[in-house]
Amino acid sequence: MNSVLTIRVISPMRFEKRKESLRNRFERARFYKLRAIVYKNKSRISRILNHKEDTMKLTKRIVFFIGALIVACGNENADKLQIQSAVETVFKSADQRDWEKLKSVFAEKIYLDYTSLAGGQPAEISANKVIDSWKNFLPGFYSTHHQVGNFQVEKKGNEAIVKFSGIALHYLPVETGGSEWVVTGTYEFKLRKTENRNWTIHSMKFNLEHQSGNRNLGSSAIENVKNRKKYPSHPVSVESEQIVSKFFRSLENKNIPEFLTVWSQAGVQRMPLSPSNFPKELVGISMIKNQYSGLPDNFNSMKFPYKIFPTEKENKVIVSYSGTISLKAGGEYNNNYVGIFEWKNGKIEKFTEYFDPEILEKAFGKKLQESFSVESGTRKVEFPSQGLKLVGKIHLPVDFDERKKYVGVIVTGSWTTVKEQMSDLYARKLAEEGFVALTFDFRNYGESEGEPRNYEKPELKIQDIKNAAQYMQTLSYINSVNGLAICASSGYVGEALARGLKLRRVAFVAPWLHDKELTELVYGGAEGIKKLKEQSDRAEKLYKQSNKVEYVPSVSATDPTAAMFGPFDYYLNEKRGKIREWGNQFAVMAWRDWLEFDPIPDAKKIKTPILLIHSKEAAIPKGAERFYKNLSGEKEIVWVEKATQFDFYDQEPYTTNAVKKVKEWFLK
Repeated sequence: MNSVLTIRVISPMRFEKRKESLRNRFERARFYKLRAIVYKNKSRISRILNHKEDTMKLTKRIVFFIGALIVACGNENADKLQIQSAVETVFKSADQRDWEKLKSVFAEKIYLDYTSLAGGQPAEISANKVIDSWKNFLPGFYSTHHQVGNFQVEKKGNEAIVKFSGIALHYLPVETGGSEWVVTGTYEFKLRKTENRNWTIHSMKFNLEHQSGNRNLGSSAIENVKNRKKYPSHPVSVESEQIVSKFFRSLENKNIPEFLTVWSQAGVQRMPLSPSNFPKELVGISMIKNQYSGLPDNFNSMKFPYKIFPTEKENKVIVSYSGTISLKAGGEYNNNYVGIFEWKNGKIEKFTEYFDPEILEKAFGKKLQESFSVESGTRKVEFPSQGLKLVGKIHLPVDFDERKKYVGVIVTGSWTTVKEQMSDLYARKLAEEGFVALTFDFRNYGESEGEPRNYEKPELKIQDIKNAAQYMQTLSYINSVNGLAICASSGYVGEALARGLKLRRVAFVAPWLHDKELTELVYGGAEGIKKLKEQSDRAEKLYKQSNKVEYVPSVSATDPTAAMFGPFDYYLNEKRGKIREWGNQFAVMAWRDWLEFDPIPDAKKIKTPILLIHSKEAAIPKGAERFYKNLSGEKEIVWVEKATQFDFYDQEPYTTNAVKKVKEWFLK
């Protein structure tokens, strides 16, 4: 910005008015670009304005000081731009294999900490050694693509710390295991200004967050460098450029009908790094439409600057891009992306999109699903159970038509949980497979009625399951009702079946099925069981006398009185099962009923076909074996290797594989 300052001599009266004007301008300046620097020097400006001296000298001093502030602000901004540019140069140069350019932004020695990805110990090594190690690795890939953003620059004198996020795609066509290896995480770089006024990097730290794809590609790349293997470069075809341009242009224009024309009817969008409450795959044009249809209602504007890179195939390109999205709810959403487009006959057949899930969840929080229309395929429902209102959610398949008939599934989760935890996850996956799935909060939990809250009483849950099945059977678009139970609700569903509940077929995933022997094994032997029952009786007596409920945490890593005491990440991690809707409370008076509940003997009464999916490494597999042995009807048990109990709740590939097996079972 160029400024022209005119100095002229004015009368004392006019000068006093000018001083007052300057004071007013100073107050306003705090709210504009220079506010930080001006505010820092407020006392100095005040001294100038209150100083008694002739008009000409005072005017010159004010002009000089304000000019100095403008220059200082300009220098500050220029420094930050140069700092960010130095950081970006690292990744651009690495992708372009421009080692001299890379060296220009490195100090002679660099403190390198990539231990979260590569292991080992942090160390200070020469810049040449860092570059040599990258030379022996990166050129072995067909291409690499780094996207960095969300820079936070903290500058103090000639030192600076830069924190930012990044995603890296390593691409190498191989016969097995996949051609992509993707890493996301956060960085912290430290820089120092040199004597020639350039900023150089002397410390680099990477904090790994997520990985996806073929992790063996790194070893293959090193071998390629040793063998001096080269890959021929191909130009990006005109048709690829047109397809990618239309893809982003229609999104920026929020023109969803035009956006859909770039896809084939059987097009697939894969999002391997999606968080647990976001789809990992959209199959078919209808599901893609469902996903993108809500964007215009939630976003003011979208900008996607991008670059296209070739692969070994003419109809396959890699695109690195950043997304700057203005949200109608306020604020912006900025993420780093790398996508792989594969097309045929001018239409996208497969689009694999990698992005940082941490940034996505941070930007949208609990509104993530509604912002991207993920939940547009659900209906909130209510139904009665012994005089209480239970609240549930119907998960519908893409292109749901109420005039058609669908296979229904009731999905129930672990003890003490609400529908938004593992139940909804499995229900969404079943809906993607064409089923209509019902999840609901048992009485005393979540959105459903019932007192006392968070009261785990098996008998009540058995009744709720029966009433949920009865409700689903009344829906005009349901032709049969099946059941999928996860963890402890397997016992409740099993007992309901033994008492006459009619379901077509049933599947248990990671079933918790205990008897007297197993409860003693889990809860500290006969003496441990006795103590818990005594606590339960005292708590129930307190409730009957005073209507007060004694609670302990459902899960805790520090409180030994918790119903589940230990470092159980699923329940303690906000990115997994520790959600706002879950109370994390266990009514102590529920212990007796829980410990005395034993569905295993009654398995002999069940005629409904039952599938059990479990693991020897998961919770009490002996209970599943005993229950399975007692079943007299059609049955099957599947043992999954190296899966923990909590892997079945939300981790891949365990949930997807379980749903595939359940689908086969329900469609028999």
